[in-house]
Amino acid sequence: MPPRKRTTVPLDARLHRALRLPAKATDCTLSEVIADALRQALSQEARNIQQAEALQPRRTISLKDVGARLKRLGVPTIIVEKNERAGDSWRKRYKSLCLHDPVWYDHMPYIPFPDDWPVFSPKDKLGDWLEMYAKVMELNYWGSTLCESASYDEARQEWTVKVVRNGKPVTLKPKQLVLATGMSAVPNMPKFPGMEKFKGEQHHSSKHPGPDAYAGKKCVVIGSNNSAHDICAALWEAGADVTMVQRSSTHVARSDSLMELDLGPVYSEQAVARGIDVDTADMLARIARKLGPLKRGVAAPKVAAGEPEQKGERRVT
Repeated sequence: MPPRKRTTVPLDARLHRALRLPAKATDCTLSEVIADALRQALSQEARNIQQAEALQPRRTISLKDVGARLKRLGVPTIIVEKNERAGDSWRKRYKSLCLHDPVWYDHMPYIPFPDDWPVFSPKDKLGDWLEMYAKVMELNYWGSTLCESASYDEARQEWTVKVVRNGKPVTLKPKQLVLATGMSAVPNMPKFPGMEKFKGEQHHSSKHPGPDAYAGKKCVVIGSNNSAHDICAALWEAGADVTMVQRSSTHVARSDSLMELDLGPVYSEQAVARGIDVDTADMLARIARKLGPLKRGVAAPKVAAGEPEQKGERRVT
């Protein structure tokens, strides 16, 4: 059998900067580019992760990722959670909630999801998995603990974190503090004239109990992001007369399209079949972010003048 050919890629100045390669490098094999990028990523991750010694998580999966990695590195870590049990921030949400990212994108370090796990994880199933993960990984997890304040002392180079654990005040003095409260941890309730006079029910999506009690009733959902679509769809299926109100135009894309054009090449069943596990996928995604527009291997579809857009992919105004 003839030897396999080594595929070389020319390295321009932009690629040098993106991958932080030596200036003298001109051409190298693709495997060398990937290996170097992987070494850069892992070394940077190790430098970042070794600094963290305290966590304040609420609504994110990654808090347990970070806690598990820190524990493996021997870094003393406390995970502070206001809910009683790990995973409660998922369990306590509306009934139809599920992850909008596919399972291949959401694996936890050291213990991946089983091969037959749902592509889009239901909230209660995910909550139970997170609770199991915290126990099996023996994470130092403080449930029923509320963080009241955090301040940094420049002179002492340390944080003062005041928490209330099981009703008792505790002061922590970590060198590093990670805030993992999620991008939407604080409910945003808009104010409308006449709200105080309205006799019907009003609540934020984080307090939505599910659609069962609203069959035959008229409902209005303010907003048009993922939670709004989930809640509106469930209300409609339960027999409610539901209206969604949005402030500005929203780009609506099918989940299948996002999988095909964005996540699918590296985070999918097909990618796994090609030998791309989650660690390899993460490494490739890191390279893609550094390369910017060069990262895409799929050209944007061209729509001829007068040709209708694909069903389910449209701009809503």
